[in-house]
Amino acid sequence: MLTKNNTDTLRLRSLLFSMLVIASSSSAAEFEVGEPWKTIEGWQIRVDRSLDNSCFLIRRYPDNSLLQLGYNKPSQSMYIMVGSPSWQSLEAGEKQPITLRFGHAEPRVIQANRVEQYGVPVLVAGLGPYEKLGDFMNEFMLKHSLRVEYPNAAALRLSLKSSFKGVAVLKDCQKRFDKMEPEKD
Repeated sequence: MLTKNNTDTLRLRSLLFSMLVIASSSSAAEFEVGEPWKTIEGWQIRVDRSLDNSCFLIRRYPDNSLLQLGYNKPSQSMYIMVGSPSWQSLEAGEKQPITLRFGHAEPRVIQANRVEQYGVPVLVAGLGPYEKLGDFMNEFMLKHSLRVEYPNAAALRLSLKSSFKGVAVLKDCQKRFDKMEPEKD
């Protein structure tokens, strides 16, 4: 059960994660955050050593939009990141409600921070602990598309083709790296 203190803690963790993302952002067109682990049907699975070997999956679309889902091992939670080159209207760090709709399922409204990543404006949101994301993960894996909306911007429709396979490999990646000790600076 989420209490106000737990909610505040999750928000703080989301903000701290966003700051980490900003600090590691790149203006290059290709993915430079994390080390490649595997690629499966358009999804890249990568390992972010700066987040204690947290795994994530990412896909870049032909219009340079991107979708990333990953673990944040230090906070024992997951996050989603979506972005589009056309999303220039928000200031970095600005908190926004975004609406996610998987296929024809009920929309989900979550809070996200706008940051720059991979040379594209993105919205990143903490999702909470993996164990509590059953419905969200099922929709991500089983639906064919994701529609993302936020105020004053064009809606983004992204294919989730092969996301079931991508998430399965993401889980394998995290299991493997959970067995490893984080690298010390």
